[in-house]
Amino acid sequence: MKKNLFLLPIFLLLLTGINPCFGQTVLDPESELALQTVPVYEGVEEFEAKIEQIRQEKGREPLGLVLCGGSARAFCHVGVLKALEENDIVPDFIIANSMGAVIGMLYAYGFSPQKIEQIMSQVNINSYFEPVFPLHGGVLSVRNFQALVNQLLGEESHRVEDCAIPILLLTEDLYTKRQIWHCCGDFAKIMAASFAMSVFMEPVKYQLEDGDHAGTPVKLIDSGSIDIGGLSVAYSFSSNIMISTAFYDSELDYNNPVVIINRTMSIGKERIAIRDILDYEPLLIRNDVEHFSFMDFQRAEEISQAGYDTVVKIMPEIQELEHGTLTDSDSLNQRRRTTDKLADEELFRVEHGYPVKVSEPYFGMKLWPVFRVVDFQDTYLYDRDGIALDAFVDLPGATFKLRANKPFFDGVCADAIIQFEPSYFLNAELLGSYNFDYTDFEKSSFYGYAGVNIHPDFFPVWCRSFVATAEWQGDWVFHSQQYLFTTGFKNLFGKENDTYLFIKPYFYAQGVDFAQKPDFGIGGDLESCWNFVKFMGVGEYVYSKYTLTNKTYDIKNRSELYFINKSPNLTFAESLILQQVKFGGYYECIKNSDFLQAAGVFLRGDVSVIGLSSFIMEGGCGWNFNEKKVYGSFELKSRM
Repeated sequence: MKKNLFLLPIFLLLLTGINPCFGQTVLDPESELALQTVPVYEGVEEFEAKIEQIRQEKGREPLGLVLCGGSARAFCHVGVLKALEENDIVPDFIIANSMGAVIGMLYAYGFSPQKIEQIMSQVNINSYFEPVFPLHGGVLSVRNFQALVNQLLGEESHRVEDCAIPILLLTEDLYTKRQIWHCCGDFAKIMAASFAMSVFMEPVKYQLEDGDHAGTPVKLIDSGSIDIGGLSVAYSFSSNIMISTAFYDSELDYNNPVVIINRTMSIGKERIAIRDILDYEPLLIRNDVEHFSFMDFQRAEEISQAGYDTVVKIMPEIQELEHGTLTDSDSLNQRRRTTDKLADEELFRVEHGYPVKVSEPYFGMKLWPVFRVVDFQDTYLYDRDGIALDAFVDLPGATFKLRANKPFFDGVCADAIIQFEPSYFLNAELLGSYNFDYTDFEKSSFYGYAGVNIHPDFFPVWCRSFVATAEWQGDWVFHSQQYLFTTGFKNLFGKENDTYLFIKPYFYAQGVDFAQKPDFGIGGDLESCWNFVKFMGVGEYVYSKYTLTNKTYDIKNRSELYFINKSPNLTFAESLILQQVKFGGYYECIKNSDFLQAAGVFLRGDVSVIGLSSFIMEGGCGWNFNEKKVYGSFELKSRM
């Protein structure tokens, strides 16, 4: 009876919905609330064993290097590592988060600072992030960046614990609100999670693989939003620590609410790092990058140089620390012989526009401007500009798209697109399209396309790939039809959208009706683009395309003389940045059945969302010599 009376108050509390934990004067250390202060460990025992092995074998205290976050400012760590290696200094282990984790992981895996600099300068990071709906917790999808990282390391899967230098990465779990210490796990996923900035980038779904919480699903974000450093973590493994910082101290518009939100977050995460620096007194490398915006990704080389210069000034103090040497790091030197080759191969693919292959299925939707050069570079009958809504599924080696497209003029279009890339040297594309013209139903049409692009490694340098395409276009009752077959080689010197020469000879067959004998012929495209910045930002751009067949020829030419500013340093609301602006005059002409000419001035700007996903805005006005009148233009182009 007494036992039942004892249980009665608990039963009443549960019945009325009152949590018995509230009203206590002492917090239970095992409660979920208290456990938020306790990190979750993944692979830490093996990490600690590696550090202890250095302590025992070398007879010295291992040197730890903390690489702070700071978004684009974290590129200074590349210069720091470069200066250290020039003085034969290599850290024994690395602690990193946010963008510091990206640099730290590449270096720890085996990439030299020089190779990381090359990757930064040749890879347009903007093209690997894009807005995708429905939102998965962030505006930008990171799936293509993960795929790029995997390809930089080679085809097989790669692990954090396989790094040549032991590294510990910090993330935050949204489910439990606990910090995760990653010393093992999927390399690309943990890298993506380490710099998944809140709001801007989608959190990374992951399953812990080691420790007491193995098998636990987590949703990870950048730990740099809480603590930009991680210095206290480093001191739990060694007392011999140096820290490379990328703080922010610049004039801001405090009337902008977005700036206030960003500043508020910055205060908290920097305060923890600064307090730890004062308490632990590590060797401080305070890089001279605090005036750069966190969005200045296009100034990576300049930021890296600032880190290098900072280390050179304090090198005597750094040399007094106990440290390992590059000459004695056999595992690191051996790994670099492999990573340099892998990086060169992937940079070649990036330079020539080969798409990355995702490792996991991904579904999403995109609303974006569609321009012919974006998806179908080798088509002739398909020429459609407009606004499109894509529903897509990315699979390893394939992409499926359903597109609803509203052209800028008349009609509504529906496209079904399948893109295959089973290997790096082969990709294929199939497209079926229906264009419904609601202003004149008889102008509605069908379109089909199939194309194969082969670019094997054994092709000579002067021959980029072999292309074969087939196109068909018919009206809504199939009375009038066109079909075109092309095959040929594509030569490319230089970089696409920059300076190159492109040659494509082909064979074609086209006709109005399948019942009639088609017209046969040979033709070819000769396309060249020369883009040079001469002096003090003044540049010249000349684009020419000649399409020649045995019956006709077309000529397109555009020449520009411009002034370019690649670092205008204009930002809006700490979210948008004007990466470069170009102003100048142009002359263009088109020769087909007529000869058309126009000349005028233009203003073009590259605008980026937090420095990672960009679009182009261009406006201009000029004189049309054929119609003898002034005209204006405005374009918004997506880089995605």
